[in-house]
Amino acid sequence: MFGTAPNVFLTQRANCLPAQATVLCVADGEGRNGVWLAAQGHHVTSIDIAEAGLAKARKLAQEQGVSLDLQQADLAA
Repeated sequence: MFGTAPNVFLTQRANCLPAQATVLCVADGEGRNGVWLAAQGHHVTSIDIAEAGLAKARKLAQEQGVSLDLQQADLAA
C-alpha cells in the first residue's frame, strides 16, 4: 500500500537514535520502516496485527539482506 521506501519523517529524524539502537516498530505493516532501520544497523522488533503484512515484511527484509524480529499482535486487545 505504501511501497517499500521508509517514511520521510523517519529518515529525517533517524539521526536522533544512537548507533545500533534497539527499536520497536509498532504497526509496521509491510515493514518498510523496520527494514530501513535494520539496514541502518539497528536491532528492530516489528509488530503488526496482519500476518499478510508481516509476510511482506519478511520478504522485504530478505531482499534487503537484513533481519527483523517479527511479531504478530493486536496491541488494542
